[in-house]
Amino acid sequence: MWHKIELARTEQLLRSANLTVAEVANLLGYAQQGHFGAAFKRRFGITPSECFFGKKIVSG
Repeated sequence: MWHKIELARTEQLLRSANLTVAEVANLLGYAQQGHFGAAFKRRFGITPSECFFGKKIVSG
C-alpha cells in the first residue's frame, strides 16, 4: 500500500536526474522494474517513466 510519504519520496526519486526508473524501483525494494511500474500505474494513474519526464500524478 502506498502512503503519502512513500509517494513524496518516490516522486522525488523519479524526478531526480541522477537515477533511472530501474534504480528507483530497486531502491524501493522491487526486484523487477515491471512490477514497480505496474504497481505505480495502478495507484497513481501514470507510469514511473511519465513521472520521470514530469507528468503530474493523477491520484495520490
